[in-house]
Amino acid sequence: MSIPGRGEVTVHSCWRLTACLLLQAFLPGQAPEVLSSTLDGPAVFDPVRGRLVCPLRNRTTWEWDGVWFRSIANAPDMGTSFYDMVFDPRSGKVLLCMTHTAGGRLFAYDGAQWTPLPLPPGQWPLHLVHDPARARLVLLTVDSNQTLTSTFEDSGAGWVAVNTPTRVPYSWPAPQDAATYDPLTGRTMLVTGGGTNGSAAIWWYNGANWSLQTSATPPQQQGCALAFDPTRGVVVMHGGMVGFFQFPADVWEWNGTTWTNRGPGTTALQALNTSLTFDSVRGRLLGLGRMFGATYVAQWDGTAWTVLDQLPLLPAMLRLAHDPLRNVTVGVSTTQTIEWRDGRWAAGAQQQPPIETAFFDIVRGTVVGVSLAQLPGAWTWNGANWSPLPPSAALPPPRLDYALAFDSLLGRATLFGGSTNAAVFGDTWVWNGATWTQLQPPTSPPARYRAHMVQEVASGRSVLAGGKATLSTTAVPLTDAWSFDGTTWQQVSAGQAWMASGQVDLVHDDNHNRVLAVSNNNGLFEVRALVAGVWQLQSSSPGADVGYATFESQRGTILISTWDLSRVPVHASGVATSGAGCGRPLQLSARTWPRAGEPNFGFDLRGVGGAALVAVSLGTANTPLGGGCTALLQSLDLTLLTVANAAGFGQALVPIPDLPIFRGLSVHAQAAQLDATSPIGIGLSARLDLVVGD
Repeated sequence: MSIPGRGEVTVHSCWRLTACLLLQAFLPGQAPEVLSSTLDGPAVFDPVRGRLVCPLRNRTTWEWDGVWFRSIANAPDMGTSFYDMVFDPRSGKVLLCMTHTAGGRLFAYDGAQWTPLPLPPGQWPLHLVHDPARARLVLLTVDSNQTLTSTFEDSGAGWVAVNTPTRVPYSWPAPQDAATYDPLTGRTMLVTGGGTNGSAAIWWYNGANWSLQTSATPPQQQGCALAFDPTRGVVVMHGGMVGFFQFPADVWEWNGTTWTNRGPGTTALQALNTSLTFDSVRGRLLGLGRMFGATYVAQWDGTAWTVLDQLPLLPAMLRLAHDPLRNVTVGVSTTQTIEWRDGRWAAGAQQQPPIETAFFDIVRGTVVGVSLAQLPGAWTWNGANWSPLPPSAALPPPRLDYALAFDSLLGRATLFGGSTNAAVFGDTWVWNGATWTQLQPPTSPPARYRAHMVQEVASGRSVLAGGKATLSTTAVPLTDAWSFDGTTWQQVSAGQAWMASGQVDLVHDDNHNRVLAVSNNNGLFEVRALVAGVWQLQSSSPGADVGYATFESQRGTILISTWDLSRVPVHASGVATSGAGCGRPLQLSARTWPRAGEPNFGFDLRGVGGAALVAVSLGTANTPLGGGCTALLQSLDLTLLTVANAAGFGQALVPIPDLPIFRGLSVHAQAAQLDATSPIGIGLSARLDLVVGD
């Protein structure tokens, strides 16, 4: 196959890695792995690897080469900082500068990990720019008292202060200004506020001093993005905010002497968070940002935006319902329905009834959505649209945050509790597929809302847990659990401290025929199984919030919706490096996390001198080859040849089949190339140890 700008990849043999694998069944017991995120971080193009790089606040790193995929590198803790990102050709790495942060932080990214770099002591960074004409980094800082700015440069020997006669004045929110290098004038450009009649002021840095321009400038747009487009020979400005939450769509361009408003283009994009960066591999200016409703990657050609990729902007805490017949998970809110399928969110209905919750109805073979606020009260989902069911003669009184569970054996749903702005309910209703009926159980749980309920198939009972009893903002979450047999409620447990955070949900483990509870308890993500009325702890791991959960029956895993979508795997993905290479440095890394069904998996190589071979094996070895070189693989079960680009980067794509036999599989890889500097004439990388996750 051919990958533009990144070399040729030839697969010389196919996978033969399944012979020794024995299938085993386990409960999900790992920490959740993030599968999808809202892209809320900065982005820059890495010309060595031909990809956009985007670190996020949830400490994940994402890359885009036509499709978004998650890197193996955990991003630094970005907190609430502002950011500048540049590519540094000298090191061949992406740099992330967290601006306006006490002490400041600077990191370098090589495609596999983020490494901290030093900053001038006693300074808070404001803007970082790469000056290609003078082959150095330019850093604008402010002292810790936030009164005096300074300018520093790094040409490879560390930060050196530049004693400029004029200093850029500092005023909040300086980090929301924008800076870039302008090759047209050979200067660094800093666009800030303070121009005439609400326009921007532009500070210019020529390597010795700063000068100010206050007229003939574009409007001040806080949080805008700047980038130079060498194809068209202009600096482009787009995005940001004018006034009070006004987001202009106009694009401004600087040709070296004059700013010109190009208007919004024939496809206007309004951006809340914007990054502009030039894709030097394909010769195009890219914009990444968040619109109302989606995250986009688009190309600007001077007259129009062309959207290249678009992801739904997910509502927080989507309700999830898994459809085992179609093997997709449906996420619903009152305004949007989307589907998680084939490892990616697929756009669904944008115009829909106000669905409050949803469940899979095995009788109808589809997901059913429920809304008590609008007739007919129930709809079925066909993968693209909602269709109304015949209306029930009666509906439970309108409410929100009720608990609902579907009994697949009896073909009916049970509803308990919920709340309005004025009341908390403690009533029980059942829906038989056509009619809602209120029951009068002799025993019921205390009234509550935001409780969680699931059907325990083995006992034929609905299990209810947690929730809150009052509408007070200081209401303490309930810590009890109940079960309902269709006639009466029975208390299962009380005083469960792990429910006290309120971050709890229940799912039914179809593969083991039991109820599982997921929770966040004192910063620990925990999974428990309900066994004979006792909650038995299955696993505990640091971190991870809990929103709404569902069980993926074919994978045997749990999906959790918070601000992100995460999976609780049976087998966690693993990537580690072992041993040492020899010869010229040759870095082998995983392109993304190895997971069954991952279409974007592959190997990245840096430091390739023409071509390199990647070998994959089921076993490891430690065989000396002489001259300090060691073969670290037991056998050659898969070999791939990659030809590097001009920057010495190559990759080999190896999509992992979505088959159970691959889950939990341990494999190992090592790269080799002809290398005259190696004692044996062959240079080797360290070994990459992989575990294929769910």
